[in-house]
Amino acid sequence: MPDEITEVSATEDAAPMPRRNQRRRAPVHVARYANHANVTSSPFDIRLNFAEIVTDENDQYVFEDFASVIMSPQHAKALLVLLSNNVKRWENTFGQIDISRIMKQAGAEELAE
Repeated sequence: MPDEITEVSATEDAAPMPRRNQRRRAPVHVARYANHANVTSSPFDIRLNFAEIVTDENDQYVFEDFASVIMSPQHAKALLVLLSNNVKRWENTFGQIDISRIMKQAGAEELAE
């Protein structure tokens, strides 16, 4: 896939996709910071759940869930390619991203390799 592809769209019919300059934000569009993500799947879809780890009134850490994005496995795989290409490009510009510490904290250090 060429490096210049930065978005993936899918429709169920054969109608042409909108050009990139025809993009607009929905009235309910929200931009939020997420420092936690969870992924679940079924045979039919993949769900990305986003949260922010915050402290509550008792000074305990809690996951404050704020959004879920549900997509087809095909679209999720295309998103994986886009994210991978963008992270590689970022690392080529700014340097290697070390995630070993946070993966160890999450108990998933084997995934960081």
